[in-house]
Amino acid sequence: MALGTYTWPVNITVPAGTSASAPFMVTPLIGSIMVASVEVRIPRGHNGLTGLSINDSGTQILPYSNTTEWITGSDERLQFDLGQETDTGLQLVGYNLDVFAHTFYVRIIGQYMVVSNPADLADEQIVPIS
Repeated sequence: MALGTYTWPVNITVPAGTSASAPFMVTPLIGSIMVASVEVRIPRGHNGLTGLSINDSGTQILPYSNTTEWITGSDERLQFDLGQETDTGLQLVGYNLDVFAHTFYVRIIGQYMVVSNPADLADEQIVPIS
């Protein structure tokens, strides 16, 4: 039985005055999935004062780099093809040097790796892609 492709919307609102050296982090409760791609919308107003990275169990996977790098911008929609397995360790990490809080809108697109009991998925925030 195919499980299909799903979209998990995960937004991260980073408080004003959050430094890159002590960033804000959100850990979505998604479970074991194969992440096909990640979409990031950075609304107008971020103006390079904010940054986002996506980690898997503490290892940065977006943007891919051997050093800490950040996705930055303003009024942008970005898509990253990933093809990465993850197991509950996915983290959205952000900084915000502005005086106002800023939100990154993220969609994680992928498939479940293993489902032992489909009833366990009832509380997940799942949006099927048609």
